[in-house]
Amino acid sequence: MPDGHKSRMDQRSLLWIALGRQRVGKTALLNAAVQYFRALGCHIEIWNADQQNRTHSLSTFFADAAVPPAGGLVDGKLWIEGQLVDQVNRRYHAVLDAGGGWTGFSSLSRTCR
Repeated sequence: MPDGHKSRMDQRSLLWIALGRQRVGKTALLNAAVQYFRALGCHIEIWNADQQNRTHSLSTFFADAAVPPAGGLVDGKLWIEGQLVDQVNRRYHAVLDAGGGWTGFSSLSRTCR
């Protein structure tokens, strides 16, 4: 591609996840990152798996944020796994707000050891 740009199929996909306990600013960090990179013209998918945060979740700031179906921990885990498979197949950048505490993402990560 001209000017050193790579096609979407040639680029590596980036998944940005903020991890930590509840109420430490993970959502604020990811919110700022999405705003910054989208302002530069980057395409970034938003995955809001934080089911504990109801007032200032990424879905509050971005209407296109994907959310897991209503359900429990297992449903969240399966949804995140499906999102990861989709990202690998379609090669796009994404941010994941997994939430704090015991979440679908933490459950999924324990099974990947």
